[in-house]
Amino acid sequence: MKRQVHRQRRVPPEKAGIRLAIDFHDISGDSGCTSAMLVTESYSGYIWDYYLPDRTAPTLIYALEHLLRTLERQLQCRPEVIECDNEIPDSRQVSDFLSIKNGMRLEPSAPYAQSQNGGAERSGGVIKEKARAMRIGAKLPSFLWVEIWRAAVYLYNRTPKYIYNWKTPYERFYTYFAIRDGVVVTERKPDQTHLRVYGCKTFAMTTDALKKKNRRQRLNPRGWIGYLVGYSLTNIYRVWNPLTNKVISTKDVIFNEKETFSGDVQHLKDDLKELSKEELKSSTHVTDSPWCYDWSRNSAVRLL
Repeated sequence: MKRQVHRQRRVPPEKAGIRLAIDFHDISGDSGCTSAMLVTESYSGYIWDYYLPDRTAPTLIYALEHLLRTLERQLQCRPEVIECDNEIPDSRQVSDFLSIKNGMRLEPSAPYAQSQNGGAERSGGVIKEKARAMRIGAKLPSFLWVEIWRAAVYLYNRTPKYIYNWKTPYERFYTYFAIRDGVVVTERKPDQTHLRVYGCKTFAMTTDALKKKNRRQRLNPRGWIGYLVGYSLTNIYRVWNPLTNKVISTKDVIFNEKETFSGDVQHLKDDLKELSKEELKSSTHVTDSPWCYDWSRNSAVRLL
């Protein structure tokens, strides 16, 4: 008996924020996160990224609730449908949360039919390949995969697409809401002047130098060497410190876009001969990778 394949093309939405699509990616690493959840807006292709310690229903519900509240509070946007494949373990609990609490509908694809969730699958594949190429080009270690993925999503949303008449997902998404709200300047093109060569060498000021402390120690280094791994805002960069294996958010940065990480940490120590690892760690504003939701502590930091 020959299988009959029914492929009805999905009609693209005419409004932004109506349909969302979820795609999951399993990635191993030392960040505490085991899964990346990409949420794609079907009208514009705009992507939100979440990094989760597991795929249990409580964790997924918390992440979705965070996204839905953000959309409603900032844009007065209330999605109606969420598409997904069969990778959600307890889809009934997630479906009840969406339908009862938010009036939404969960549309899982048929078993072994990932093409029904094609939009999210394609964008997820692009993000995966982009992140892999960025890591190889910058020679960054694998434990920074969360930072690399976040940077890949950030750049994807700001890259023009042929299918959108060379508009970026960012512009297409936010321009729609600007027109809806009657804003005079309707075009919402993303600022790209702050973008730099990914993984390039950076020189960041220490906390003591920023606060103008220990000013009598004139010969002590006032900066440290790191490498660009992402963006928090258009004027705040995510910089990786190889000596401490920490990622720092800072805005006082000088870039050397002609040089990237060589994989050798010894030459960095030679550049800062008078600053030990302990002194460097205490003199910089260090933040661990805060991208993973910790359900056990019922807390989350910067999921968007």
